[in-house]
Amino acid sequence: TTDNGPEVPATAAECPGSIRCYAVGDAGPHRGRKRSIYEGGVHVPFIAWMPGTIPAGRISPGSFSSADWLPTVAAMAGVRLTPSDTSDMLGMDVSALLKAGGDGWQAC
Repeated sequence: TTDNGPEVPATAAECPGSIRCYAVGDAGPHRGRKRSIYEGGVHVPFIAWMPGTIPAGRISPGSFSSADWLPTVAAMAGVRLTPSDTSDMLGMDVSALLKAGGDGWQAC
């Protein structure tokens, strides 16, 4: 992913000269913005592609953290991580979220 959430609008005092700065972006239905722990501050789009495994043309309501990358990709690649491999890991395998095609998913 890239930068999380839309920026908080700047005030006139924070903008140089007489130029009024405004933030771009919209958190949509989510509360919060950049640097916020609310969903609007951490919710960013993600595109996954794995023919035959991840359903095409779907939008999932689920979310996961970048800490989940290693255990998820390992599981989807068929790599078995041992407890000693994962003892210091913060993430978890969320491959079921990517592979799911039913509950809550919407067609694009």
